[in-house]
Amino acid sequence: MTPYLLPFRFKLIGALMVALGLLLAVAADLLHLRLELPVLAVISTYMQTRWFVVFSTNVLDEIEMLLVISGVFFMVFSRQRRELPEYDAIRNKSLALAFILNNIFLLFSVLFIYGSSFFMMLILNIISMGVFYIACFQFLKRKLKKSLTD
Repeated sequence: MTPYLLPFRFKLIGALMVALGLLLAVAADLLHLRLELPVLAVISTYMQTRWFVVFSTNVLDEIEMLLVISGVFFMVFSRQRRELPEYDAIRNKSLALAFILNNIFLLFSVLFIYGSSFFMMLILNIISMGVFYIACFQFLKRKLKKSLTD
């Protein structure tokens, strides 16, 4: 059994964080919401490159990404409600499959997507590894449950 997993309740917290982050992203886009706050930037490259500066910016994008990234992290690193010894092997296989799928996704993006759309793909790539892992784990878990009931 893996000792580094969080309790199961973090999976639910993570799902709520992802849902809230996605809902906030859609609402901010549709309603043109803005939350201007001063932030400390280690490096900022808009018109010029500046180091260690404080400036005001719309922080909703950062809040959305923090919610989604943290939520996916909690979902990936949470125990199942009922842990089985076979889940360790499934986790390892899911990690390998997720890594392969994520690299295919990234290679496809490099080859066929250009301009600002490529930047969006890079942003998606931040969470796609976790999403691929969750999908692979759930698929393999269902496959295991089916084989155990047969």
